[in-house]
Amino acid sequence: MGDEDLARQAVQRGAQDYLLRNHLDGYSLPRALRNAIDRKAADDALFLERERAQVTLDSIGDAVVSTDVAGNVTYLNLRFRSRTPRRRFTAATAASSAP
Repeated sequence: MGDEDLARQAVQRGAQDYLLRNHLDGYSLPRALRNAIDRKAADDALFLERERAQVTLDSIGDAVVSTDVAGNVTYLNLRFRSRTPRRRFTAATAASSAP
């Protein structure tokens, strides 16, 4: 298996980027490092925003339910979970069970 095939396979399995040995130069390496740093900064910012949203939603006094387009419940805040018996929720059952 060649370097490019291995690199493509790595990306398919979750790698964010790759560098080929014969393409390491004064442009490609710094660019790849900047991209990696930028991705990490974006991931950190997203994590903080999700944490902030979680804290906000859990501190709301009302029951909050989120669903995907198929109607599957993707999120229930603490208020909802503390007031409802544990069971599998759909959008319809969550709406009828809201405190």
